[in-house]
Amino acid sequence: MEGLEIELDERDEEFVGLTKCTGVRVIWVDRMLNRRRVLGILKSIWLERIAPYIKEMGINKYAISFEKEEDLEKVIEEGPWLVMGHYFNLKRWKTRIEIDELDLEVGHFWIQIHNLPLEMLTEANGEIIGKCLGEVIRVENSIEKRGLCKGYLRIRITIKMEKPLVGGFCVPRRGNGRFWAAVKYEKLADFCYNCGRLGHVQKNYEKKENKGIKTVYGEHMRAGGRKF
Repeated sequence: MEGLEIELDERDEEFVGLTKCTGVRVIWVDRMLNRRRVLGILKSIWLERIAPYIKEMGINKYAISFEKEEDLEKVIEEGPWLVMGHYFNLKRWKTRIEIDELDLEVGHFWIQIHNLPLEMLTEANGEIIGKCLGEVIRVENSIEKRGLCKGYLRIRITIKMEKPLVGGFCVPRRGNGRFWAAVKYEKLADFCYNCGRLGHVQKNYEKKENKGIKTVYGEHMRAGGRKF
């Protein structure tokens, strides 16, 4: 009925408290995944005592209620998470927000910048690089114990999921041309080696304009050495 407006109560303390511990996740993939298998994987990752409520909310979209707010924060911080090889994007479901209003098209990633000279492994340069690739959350200090340097910059950034991943960039060197800095992604999900986008793989996606052109995307963009 057009013009009908119904004012609803939004002050229920039980549900307001529930939103503090509830997150919504969408699996970034171009096809519908098996619901039963996904639920089984999620329940194996987070036991019932940690996340007592996991429910499908749409195609490849799931709501997860955690027992404690700090558990939700920890899961967000430890992301990204992978399910069946695909990126599983988690966002807190805040009050006064419909599920379809959640911005699930941006994700948090740890990236590593390799091949930089020692003098360029600074937090200031990490900020510059991070802002060019997305939105900077924080830059990890590259200097470890006893003054040793890990050899690369590590940056936590937010990027738009529909955009192609960046495999690297050129850096001008004073008086000596320029060099290539490689970008590697931790916990990188399946992505297309043809177009560089998450959510599908090369065998499921083909761009005519890319035929005959050597791809810049591949396994070399995965950062090793970190378990997940």
